[in-house]
Amino acid sequence: MPKSSKGKGVTLIELLIAIILIFVVIMGLSSIDIFSRTHLIGSSRRSLLQNELSHSLEHMSKNVVQASGNQLSSVNQPIQVLTNGFSVRVDPLQTPQDLGDDLVYSYTLSGNRLSVACAQADPAHAAPAACPTGANTALSNHINPGFSNSVMPENALPTSGFYVNLTANGTTVEVGLVAKFRPSASSADISTDNPQIQMKNQMQSRNVSSR
Repeated sequence: MPKSSKGKGVTLIELLIAIILIFVVIMGLSSIDIFSRTHLIGSSRRSLLQNELSHSLEHMSKNVVQASGNQLSSVNQPIQVLTNGFSVRVDPLQTPQDLGDDLVYSYTLSGNRLSVACAQADPAHAAPAACPTGANTALSNHINPGFSNSVMPENALPTSGFYVNLTANGTTVEVGLVAKFRPSASSADISTDNPQIQMKNQMQSRNVSSR
């Protein structure tokens, strides 16, 4: 009498092992995807901050280099420190005997907003100079709060977001900026998701001597 052949089916234990293995593979792929997305977001945010700080320092440097101050005054300081930033007086038309076309650019920090404002140095002049279009604008909304009239620290965590150090003759200024993607977060909250970067630049004006 022939033996009946018995088909070997999948047992419950084998099915559970297969499900667990599939779950482990899916979790591994998900972790890789989450890590990649987090790294991509962090890199994008760092690039945003770097672009804002580079643009801000470039904007300042352009005007500081052109700074000439009041060339008819015995005390000629083309750069002056303010309570929350600094100002630069420029003579765009290069007419030292005519102060009416002079402009003053002020770089100030209010909360996390770094702004530049242009104003006529002598608004009472018969034909005062006009500020260029777009001269009053925000340069960054990611600056850490706090202004310091000092050099930005090199080997310590900065406690302010805007540093200005002016030389005694008022012609050279060192500016330091510290930005964070979420600047309102605590100083210890620095991560891939909330990166912080800092930049500084030393700028010198072509201060023209008084005439």
